[in-house]
Amino acid sequence: MHEDKIVWAFFDTSGSNFEMGKGRLNRNLCRTLFSLRELNPDSVYEEIDFKTFTFSESVSPVVFEDSGDVKNFSSKGKSSLSVLSSFLIDSCNPDSITSILLFSDGGFDFKEIENFKRFRAENQNIKIYSAAIGIDANVDELTSISDKCFYPDNVLKAVDYAIEALYRKVIPPIYIKDFL
Repeated sequence: MHEDKIVWAFFDTSGSNFEMGKGRLNRNLCRTLFSLRELNPDSVYEEIDFKTFTFSESVSPVVFEDSGDVKNFSSKGKSSLSVLSSFLIDSCNPDSITSILLFSDGGFDFKEIENFKRFRAENQNIKIYSAAIGIDANVDELTSISDKCFYPDNVLKAVDYAIEALYRKVIPPIYIKDFL
């Protein structure tokens, strides 16, 4: 695996993500990430390292059972985008693209959304692709904080977008004033 080819996946473990089977869905989506290499040998998935975390009031690495399976996720209160942004600032290299998969149903506080949008504007090297979890997911909210939002039935497309972002060069914005 190439050290610079990492896709970071964050699974929202707030209380609302345990309604209507969303907790099991998130766990199965996490399992899917780890099975991509096995199911698709000699593919781009071989080059990618998936780092997986749960987040709500804190960010924690996904825990594995002795058998190697993903341990059941547990509900941990309300999701905090400020906790997520702090973790990303501390963990990501500002000189390279960081590709994020965000699995959530939304439901964030308005102030947190606005602050996260500012964080995104200041950290354009961080590319976020969200997967809307559950029929009650707030897709508009997830779209507003992401580069692109996908429904869970299209989660592999979200994974492909996140991987593709690692291979793109960052092109600085061009302003008309630069040509005048």
